Amino acid sequence: MSIPGIQPGFNADNSSKSTDNVDSNVISTETEQTIMDSTENITGNIYSDDVELTNEEDPQYLNLSIGMQWSLHLGKQDLVGQNVKLYITVLSGICEILGTELANDVEYCFQDWNFGVLAIEDSRIKWRVANLMIPLNDPFLTTITPNATARYIYNLHFAIEKLRYSSFMGPKMLILGDHNTGKTSLARTLSSYSIKNIAYQPMFINLDPGQPIVSPPGCLMATPISDLIDLQSPFWNESLTSGATKLHSRQPLLKCFGLENIEENIEWYKESATQLLDSVVQRLINDSLVQRSGCIIDTPSCFYEEYDKFKDILKAIINKLDVDVIVILTNNNEDLSLDNESINELIDTTKCTPIKLPTLSGVIPNDDAYKRLLQRLALRDYFYGDSTTVLSPYVTSCDFTDLIIWRFPATLDQEQAPTPLFLLPVTVDQSSLQHAIVAISYSPKRANPEEIVKSSIMGFALITEVNEKRQKCKLLLPVPGTLPKNALVLTSYRYLE
Repeated sequence: MSIPGIQPGFNADNSSKSTDNVDSNVISTETEQTIMDSTENITGNIYSDDVELTNEEDPQYLNLSIGMQWSLHLGKQDLVGQNVKLYITVLSGICEILGTELANDVEYCFQDWNFGVLAIEDSRIKWRVANLMIPLNDPFLTTITPNATARYIYNLHFAIEKLRYSSFMGPKMLILGDHNTGKTSLARTLSSYSIKNIAYQPMFINLDPGQPIVSPPGCLMATPISDLIDLQSPFWNESLTSGATKLHSRQPLLKCFGLENIEENIEWYKESATQLLDSVVQRLINDSLVQRSGCIIDTPSCFYEEYDKFKDILKAIINKLDVDVIVILTNNNEDLSLDNESINELIDTTKCTPIKLPTLSGVIPNDDAYKRLLQRLALRDYFYGDSTTVLSPYVTSCDFTDLIIWRFPATLDQEQAPTPLFLLPVTVDQSSLQHAIVAISYSPKRANPEEIVKSSIMGFALITEVNEKRQKCKLLLPVPGTLPKNALVLTSYRYLE
């Protein structure tokens, strides 16, 4: 499927960096053009008199010009664990966070994550901070920069909309890129834009097990985006375990990969992705609305950084879903891991359109510490809820003999497992299971390993205590009741309360 006119910055067939060749029919809104014009000649951090600072206990006010982005680093290591909360109210104008618009005169609360507020119109914002441990004029709170890549996102969104209008088979877009280039931000923004005007339901697919989206970490996930994304949450939305929520909760399809790094068992990752995508294909066949809405696929950065190692998996994903569009984000336009020759080897350019974009403006670099922070927060929210929805998880106990737990072999287990898909039994003891997250499969407890490998995930439990003397375990469940009599799969993730 070809998308004429999509050449933002530089494309696969022509490395020219001119943006003059963007199709004017694709960029068709006055707002987008105004944003482009307003940021054309602005560079750098422009923290200035637009930020009006008063006494720390009083509300602060900010005038945010059209096309400017207010970057907030609430996931900064100095602030984590200090219960620092930022409250934002848009008094006038239009602002959005990753494609979701903030309503005027409504106070939103943010905590423990990094994000940016983009002004679609000249806006005035009231903000205040609770339990602040740094000065109000700290750059982590007052960094304002132009968003120079908004034009590309609008361009891409309008082109995708045209494809939805023109065919019952919606576009399937895969996002590929380097670390810290804005892959997930782009996927979230496009997902939000796709449901603004028409009741589409694009299928969002997360193929990065280290990225907790609508689920705890360690999972590959697919879910239709049918309602507003929660702009106060780094995890997009809550799942059905979250109880009563203001927005519709998700019921995602999960495959538990369970390991922290894909490299620990590449064959198991490939099998998990294949099973997930098989289910996605069936949903597209049976649901005409999702089929017409298409798919947005977010991939791990290792697919780009170590392309030679993962190109077979990447090609299998593209062929499985008949991907129409590949968006490639890169930190350095002059040094691409995917050159034109590699792209032509990866896809059939007559059926699939490659689009290369620079790193998105306002992307806040995320290190391993921040990644682990989000993983920990996702686990906490799964059992205890967030700041707006408090949950009361259920504690249950069981005998050692009631537990049958398996795990997938990692790199160090190659001698014990004859194949990468061979499940290894887990010894029920304190060293193996204390504070461990286990996935509850749909397979019966006595099911054979081959059946468990193909099973989806019902939910998760946290093993809070392993008493070897009494031969009993205590587990935390998100819902009341006894532990289901299903097979359990041990993950590499731990959560210490």
